[in-house]
Amino acid sequence: MGKLSDDQKQWVRDGSRRLLRSDQVWLKERAQWLTELGILLTREPGWQERVRVAVSAKNNTMTPEYQRIYEHNMDAIYQLAAQVLNARSERQSRHLRGKLADVREDLETLIAQGQNTAGARSD
Repeated sequence: MGKLSDDQKQWVRDGSRRLLRSDQVWLKERAQWLTELGILLTREPGWQERVRVAVSAKNNTMTPEYQRIYEHNMDAIYQLAAQVLNARSERQSRHLRGKLADVREDLETLIAQGQNTAGARSD
C-alpha cells in the first residue's frame, strides 16, 4: 500500500495492543508435544507409523486456550486490515494494485514453470 497515513499508523498501533500474547501457551504446548514425540521415538516396532499419525494429528489440534487466543488475534488482525484498506487513499490504491499485479505475474510464472516441469517428467 505504500506509506501509511498518520491515522492508519495509529490504528495499527492500537490494533497491536489488542493482540493477546500466545508465546507462553505455545511453549507449553510445544513442550508437551516434544515429550509425546520423545516417547514415540523409542523405536519400538511400528514407531514410524505412530510418528506419522502424531505429526498429522498435531497440525489439527490446539488446546482450547490456544484456539481462543488464535481466534481473537486473527479477528483483530482481519478487522485492522479491513479498516486500513477501506481508508486507503487513491495513491495507496494505485501502489497496492501495482504490487498485486507483480504478485500475480510471479504466480503465473511459477505456475507455467510447474506445468513445464510436470510435462517434462511425463515424457
